[in-house]
Amino acid sequence: MEQLHQQLPNIYVFRLVSELGSFQAAANQLGLPRSSVSKKVSQLEQYMEQRLLQRSTRKLRLTEDGLRLMNATESLGQLVGETRHLLVEGRQNRREGW
Repeated sequence: MEQLHQQLPNIYVFRLVSELGSFQAAANQLGLPRSSVSKKVSQLEQYMEQRLLQRSTRKLRLTEDGLRLMNATESLGQLVGETRHLLVEGRQNRREGW
């Protein structure tokens, strides 16, 4: 069985789908086919052995387990954003001769 750290990209995709409310919107933002985004979420659900999203033809809804995962990984999303900001800022400072 895969290790949890190998699921981090799938968790990121799951969070994006949940935040944007659709597989297509997440696919557009990631520059991936919708089917690839759906597959990543399905892989995460298999790993977690839980359904994380309730899918219907018109909308997505987080299951209780999906909501728990969103809450548990909230700091992960913040950490990625903060790290990216620091890296971009550092690159700009180097260009400016800091």
